[in-house]
Amino acid sequence: LSKIVPAYKSGGFTATINILSNTIITEQIHVSGVDLSFIEITSIDSSVEVNTSNFTTIEGQLSFITISDGGNSPVISALFTTNNNQLAPVGLLVIGGGSFAKISSGAGFDSFGKNLIARDGGEVYGYGAILTNSKIVAIELDDGIAKVGNSDISGLNGAFEVYKSSYLYLYDATATGLERIGFISNSTAQISDTDFSGWSDTNNSSILFISNSDVFANRTNFSGSTNAFNKKIDITQSDVKFDLADFGWGSGTEQEILIEGSVLSIQNSSRFKAQMSKGSTVRAAQSTGYSSNVTPQTLTVNGLLFE
Repeated sequence: LSKIVPAYKSGGFTATINILSNTIITEQIHVSGVDLSFIEITSIDSSVEVNTSNFTTIEGQLSFITISDGGNSPVISALFTTNNNQLAPVGLLVIGGGSFAKISSGAGFDSFGKNLIARDGGEVYGYGAILTNSKIVAIELDDGIAKVGNSDISGLNGAFEVYKSSYLYLYDATATGLERIGFISNSTAQISDTDFSGWSDTNNSSILFISNSDVFANRTNFSGSTNAFNKKIDITQSDVKFDLADFGWGSGTEQEILIEGSVLSIQNSSRFKAQMSKGSTVRAAQSTGYSSNVTPQTLTVNGLLFE
């Protein structure tokens, strides 16, 4: 099924795999080192059930679809869901430099332990993708790339875990009703027009942790539910910019942002409380919020706040 074989056909070629109604998939798909992007996987039903009970480990994961060794996946134009009450199974794993997967609008993965993993240079593009109800996290990047726009990653647990020189581009997304938002470490993230409202974590002290990273969040709602009060956003050794963001929880209450050795710029935003330490800088413009431990426009051992 590689493009190499029928290359004689002028203008290329396409193929469609259409999954029949009421099909339950029990097998795994592994694309290694070949380009199958001329194939599109579709389904008659609105979603296709995947039974992961007999899955075996591929590239260290119990993954349903795995793309590795520079392979290019078929276009994923079906929504795959699993009812198995297991944390381990992964919907889509893309691993290795040159490995690539594309998810069509309205398609994707639902209710897996991790709906999507991109690792070691793997890349995923999914405009309009559905990555809902993950039992652990919707998107995991470990030296991987994900460009996910106009998508739905709402549901049960975390939105993303991004680390080790990864790049996350999340825009026009819905990520409501999560327990927590996630973390970004040693990576770059651009988040815009995304709604994280209604998170309800009552277990962890921080609902978003940013470390040694560059993050820009524009027109983003970080507000939590009324019963998930007193949670924090932690920013350490990072350069973070928030514009048109809402950080509150409940009605009129500020979200605490802990800043350590970082530069934080906040513009046109509301309901934040900055607590600074170890030489941090906060630049706040046209925003409603305050610092809990530094007087505006003063230099202290904890940092410099412009307001």
